[in-house]
Amino acid sequence: MTKQAFDPALHPNKLNLGCGFDKRQGYTNVDIDSYHAPDLVADVTDLGALPDQYYQQILALDLLEHLPRFKCLSTLQEWNRVLCPGGELELKVPDALLLLEQLKGVDNQTADQQQAIIQNLMGTQHQDGDFHLNTFTELTLSTQLAEAGFEIDELRSADGWMIHVRAHKREHCPPPGLLRVADDREFLEQAYQHCLSRPSDPDGRNYYLNRLNHGMAREAVLIALTEQRTSAPSADAQPFAYLCEIPADTEFVLALYRDILKRDADKPGIDWYSSRLAGGDQRMAIIQELVTSDEYRQSQQE
Repeated sequence: MTKQAFDPALHPNKLNLGCGFDKRQGYTNVDIDSYHAPDLVADVTDLGALPDQYYQQILALDLLEHLPRFKCLSTLQEWNRVLCPGGELELKVPDALLLLEQLKGVDNQTADQQQAIIQNLMGTQHQDGDFHLNTFTELTLSTQLAEAGFEIDELRSADGWMIHVRAHKREHCPPPGLLRVADDREFLEQAYQHCLSRPSDPDGRNYYLNRLNHGMAREAVLIALTEQRTSAPSADAQPFAYLCEIPADTEFVLALYRDILKRDADKPGIDWYSSRLAGGDQRMAIIQELVTSDEYRQSQQE
């Protein structure tokens, strides 16, 4: 979204993020919806209009659960970026374990009671911003806060179904700079180097460019590439890496059967692997799958 011209010096050095109608005196009130008439209209996951290490406190009450799970860490890192050393972060988020225990409770065994608990877990869903896309336990929230450079000062239950946390900035831990690269192609090149220590390959580059064009978040790309690194092809798969250079998917599938399984491909196999490739599965992952199959192992023993 287009960022407003904004002078932080003209506003308080405390932030109330995702303020909605809960605008507070002594705070710079921030919300993505101009309908609420905040001091700054901005996406709380990207506070590019605000300077590094400037703010003394951030309030983010009933907010983090509305963001996708894969954006939680980078968002906490963005909030870390704008806080001054030792700055305070105050959060309130749903407690998944507490809500699930309430669903099981003997005093909550009517449909209306359970619907009310489910609403706390999933959001009212009256409009776009009312959906909960994430929930937390004390362990998951504490872990992500630590990864984002925060140290917890107080953690307690609140309102019968939430986790209330006060933490301070332990170290400066901004989000990866490549998330802010303007061009998607350049982002992908940097992402491959960052996650896999190599340039992008044509297959992977085209796949992720297509996904980014259809709304996939950059954080999700980084997670997917990191998973590729942690599930690197085995030594058995490496000799077949040359198959990835075959231009057409159908020819690639035929070569899989011919070179790895030492037989002709059958039609169900051709249809299955072709559909997976069309759906975005990576060629090297399919090679890895075949070289760990029982059929391949048996062929090696013959």
